[in-house]
Amino acid sequence: MLTRMLSATAISALTVTAGLAQESDTQALNDLQIILDAMPGADQVSEVSYFDMSSNGQVEALVKMNGNCDQGYCEWKLFAEREDGWQAVGGGLASSVKFEPTEGSGAVINADDITYAYSGAETIYMWGDLLQGQTPQQANNDEYAMVGASTPYDQTSRIRLEKFELDLNGDDVPERIFLIAGLFYKVGQWGTPYAIFDANNELILSGVSTDMPKIFPKSETSGSVVIEVVPAGLRVSEIN
Repeated sequence: MLTRMLSATAISALTVTAGLAQESDTQALNDLQIILDAMPGADQVSEVSYFDMSSNGQVEALVKMNGNCDQGYCEWKLFAEREDGWQAVGGGLASSVKFEPTEGSGAVINADDITYAYSGAETIYMWGDLLQGQTPQQANNDEYAMVGASTPYDQTSRIRLEKFELDLNGDDVPERIFLIAGLFYKVGQWGTPYAIFDANNELILSGVSTDMPKIFPKSETSGSVVIEVVPAGLRVSEIN
């Protein structure tokens, strides 16, 4: 299992504006180029691609940088044309990042198998994770005992387990994801603990995330990417 950290500065929205909205696409793209030329690290821009992510008639610009790289993970930014001009509405570090068209129209950003959507708001947001829209199951007494014995959350009478079952490593056998719900083990005002067990009742990953972890399937190999949303940024782990 691999784990890496994306800092809060790498994923937070930046604020860059260029006057009023322009009259033509050509003028708008020229204004974006002015912003890119003026920003710190302008000489590190390696590629700019465009896509109308939200199908609203305005393109977004995905900017890749090749100067700020850490162990092969390079900086990227997404710019959108808003009412007061172009703004950077998100970004991060990734070894691979691209627009990924969605069914019908539009696109998401795929950054190392983590997908982000943009719908015209101030920032991008993660979209399409495996737990999105899932209804939790009720854990049984044996599962409460297993979680209590294998994690620090041993006061099982004071928690509520919310269980999800997903095949996370491609072996057609589901793993069990437990959210440790309730106030007793909640971390501050933001964090919900979780624990993931394999079919043999072995703990394979645990942590804390805002609301719940985000889980994305890997696109080229079997396995999953598990994202913890924490105050410092994103903690990224892989299950193979």
